[in-house]
Amino acid sequence: MAQSQTHITFSFGVAILYALYGLYGLNVEAEQIVLASAIVIFAGMLPDIDSGRTSSAQEFSGILAAVSPLLVFEYFPHLQGGGVARIALIVVCCYLLTKLLVVRGLQAFTVHRGMLHSIPAAILVFEVCFLLFWDSYPRDRFYLSYAAFFGFLSHLLIDAYGNLDIVGRAMGKGERKPSVLKILGPSWQSTAVLYGSIVVLGYLAWPDLYPHFHSLAFS
Repeated sequence: MAQSQTHITFSFGVAILYALYGLYGLNVEAEQIVLASAIVIFAGMLPDIDSGRTSSAQEFSGILAAVSPLLVFEYFPHLQGGGVARIALIVVCCYLLTKLLVVRGLQAFTVHRGMLHSIPAAILVFEVCFLLFWDSYPRDRFYLSYAAFFGFLSHLLIDAYGNLDIVGRAMGKGERKPSVLKILGPSWQSTAVLYGSIVVLGYLAWPDLYPHFHSLAFS
């Protein structure tokens, strides 16, 4: 299994290439390029949140705790009317819910290199990012969403490369490691939950992914 330093280094390389593509290939604004680069690096560490108390899980919980209050205020702007006390309360509640529910839930109900290490999980990350940046221009929205997808996929490719042990297997000493480029998980429950999440988020993203088809279907 590849070390976290390897994943970070490879994610940085992917982020640089993706930033150059956005700058010279798509003429994306600098703000979107910097954000996409950060998303590539973050998504490149994301599959390891199923490892329990690792640096990836802690970093994920920290970023989620920081971003979740912003999302609350974005979708419910009237909550800002309560002054500093209400804002502080929402920030604290978001932090506690992130630590108690999300992180503890991942630790309790996921296994390392389970369905979070899979191609469907990369698709799910794309959908989450696409829905998260709902107010961006379509080109920027896709650019950021594919940043999450390619960053996540880069982690899977490194792990898949780390699974190769041709010499060891030829000598009968190779250790069989869990597959990462998979579409089915070790249990049908985890597989059903992930594919169900993809369907639900895909349904929510469908009108924006294919606006012309949506308008024709409901005209």
